Amino acid sequence: MSALKRCRELAASPLYIFCDAAKTPEVAAAVAATRRVAHELAPDARFVEREHNLGLSRSIIDGATRLVEEYGRVIVVEDDLEVSPGFLRFMNRALDRYRDDDAVMSVAGYQFPLDPPLDAPSVMLGLPSSWGWATWQRAWRHFDPAAPGYAELQRDPVLRRKFDLDGAYPYYAMLERQQRGEIDSWAIRWYLSIFMRSGLSVFPGRTLVRNTGFDGSGTHGSAAFAGEDVSTRDGELELPEPVLDRDAQHRVESYLAAQTSRDTKARVKRIATQLANAVLSNRLVPARVRSMGASLVARAGISAASNQQDLDVYWDPAMAEMLETWGAGNAWNEIQLLLANVRGKVVDIACGTGKVMTMLEPYPALEVHGFDISDFLLDKAAARGISRDRLRVADATKTGYADHEFDYGYSIGALEHFTEAGITAFVTETRRITRLASFHQVPTSRRGRDEGWIKTQQSYHNNSVDWWLTRFRAAYPTVHVLDSSWNDKISVGKWFVCQG
Repeated sequence: MSALKRCRELAASPLYIFCDAAKTPEVAAAVAATRRVAHELAPDARFVEREHNLGLSRSIIDGATRLVEEYGRVIVVEDDLEVSPGFLRFMNRALDRYRDDDAVMSVAGYQFPLDPPLDAPSVMLGLPSSWGWATWQRAWRHFDPAAPGYAELQRDPVLRRKFDLDGAYPYYAMLERQQRGEIDSWAIRWYLSIFMRSGLSVFPGRTLVRNTGFDGSGTHGSAAFAGEDVSTRDGELELPEPVLDRDAQHRVESYLAAQTSRDTKARVKRIATQLANAVLSNRLVPARVRSMGASLVARAGISAASNQQDLDVYWDPAMAEMLETWGAGNAWNEIQLLLANVRGKVVDIACGTGKVMTMLEPYPALEVHGFDISDFLLDKAAARGISRDRLRVADATKTGYADHEFDYGYSIGALEHFTEAGITAFVTETRRITRLASFHQVPTSRRGRDEGWIKTQQSYHNNSVDWWLTRFRAAYPTVHVLDSSWNDKISVGKWFVCQG
């Protein structure tokens, strides 16, 4: 709502807020609290507060139908979306421009995070978006919740493949799941309705919508498509002719195909990991058996060699949740002790959700900054109150910071997840950007052996202290080893204090 208020056009727009009822008694208090906040943020809005839970699909369908019948068109923004200041201007201009053009059936405020972005200010695509969208009564009347086109897709494999954008994305599988009652999706049926009429949707060239519902509190969606910061995107975008932009369509299809491949590999990885974890995390199992288990995982699409780092996990809400407790009572206490009597500018390397940065706030002699490769995790760091000026999206092997920009640096449970080449680059880069010393907490083999690149919840090196000393001493003339109280079944924690 705060983002929507930045749109100047909101003042002249009738605003309706549809509030579904609690699905279970356990969440009734949270629903009531949400309604109170909505009334405070938008006291002049017209509220539709359901007495019974309709669920996502019925709520969206009922609300959109009601408003297109009253106003002839509707703009729909769900509560976990952040829109740009120019969002309503784009939506309203498109609604006006294509009002009587039957070929155009919807307007999207979202655009996929293509790299590089599209050159055009806006484009026509052959699929809709459900993240900040609009339509007209003339188009919405073709929406049929019963999805009659499903039967035709069942009979025609060529049409099914076209529905899946020539295999780029499994829309048909999603439709099947909806028809079986496994997912509550109105959007897949809206796409079907548009697809069966060869309809078009107008999209901005760069997204005007960001989905913030990937902190584990959301119910629907995929973090892969969450998007980018839109808080400064304003201005008037030129609108396209109502003709499919084939180049833009191809770019989007290629992006979706890459995401589909990535998601498939991730599913295989999760299944293989579940099967292997019982062996790989059991300290009673010989190292050679754990190595065999890692090889089996590799055959399922995960490299058991140390030349491939797991990165997808850093955009997983479950990982963000785990990072909130990982070093409690051990490593987090230890870094405070290590830094208690120093002063200066400090960098948290791979800072994740910023938990440790907030723990160091009571130390006035420290100016703590942090960086991480995951913008998803850094959003959570910012949400806990850490200034964006002290956060940066960066790779620990090439941070972009100046030489000796910091007095000290530290990493906790991060370095072991890099490849061997990555570890060398990480340590070298840390020495370049820190002036006095750096502190690195890593797991080492409980057996004192070089067990290599193994898998428990994610790939990491579980090697001896000597193995690690060799890596640190390649960059630092002085390295001290301290015990950490962190441990698990196959590893014990060590701090490597590097000076030079």
